[in-house]
Amino acid sequence: MTLIIDIATIDRQQIKMNQWIASEIKEQRDRKIEPKMAHLRNLLEKTRHFSTMQAYLRNDDTKFFNFFRMSIPSFDELHGRLKDTIQRKNTKMRNCIQPLEMLAITLRVGISTARVIVKDVCQALWNVLQSECLPHPTKEMGESVASGFEQTANFPHCIGAVDGKHVRLVNPIESGSMYYNYKDYYSIALMGIADSKYRFVFVHIGSYGKDCDSSIFKETQLWKSIESSSKNLPGYSNSSFLIDGSAGRE
Repeated sequence: MTLIIDIATIDRQQIKMNQWIASEIKEQRDRKIEPKMAHLRNLLEKTRHFSTMQAYLRNDDTKFFNFFRMSIPSFDELHGRLKDTIQRKNTKMRNCIQPLEMLAITLRVGISTARVIVKDVCQALWNVLQSECLPHPTKEMGESVASGFEQTANFPHCIGAVDGKHVRLVNPIESGSMYYNYKDYYSIALMGIADSKYRFVFVHIGSYGKDCDSSIFKETQLWKSIESSSKNLPGYSNSSFLIDGSAGRE
């Protein structure tokens, strides 16, 4: 009989404990939580996950490249050139996320919880690197691109290969079918022109997914330059060409 009473007592205590745990869980769910970005930062600080991940990946060039889609030297160079631009100040309430983590989040995560960081870092990337990596087209650049196509493809007077790419997105509110493309999903359109080494020499980003390539191209600054007989285009006696970048695909 004593054994039965003890078991019953333990059962009642267990029930009370379970009820208390359930109450705590409910209270935590009902309680206002920190913004997702703050939660992400606290998680990184408490677990030291970022530092551990960095140390682990830096021991293996291949793993680092697969994770960030660039080499360690390239990552470090980007960080060195961007850190002063994206550095934030600590406050009395919390420490800011460091530029190294911000760059890592931008390159790897790219999710809604990191949208502010991604936006800031991408803008900094453009501000710092645009003049070097994607400068405004010049006559000399056009001649260099044409020379490359003539040497590699025996195609003279070609100043670039142009093609479009749909970037999938969630349909913006109250936008109707403006972003709905012929592939049956929502997108914005990216139009790029590449040289003979597959490097971008011009990009136009942000057109509606419903627009066709020809319509998008006629909205670009490059087309306006062509229409106005811009001096930035190579001055050949014969015409210069832009070829369809999809030509030759199977």
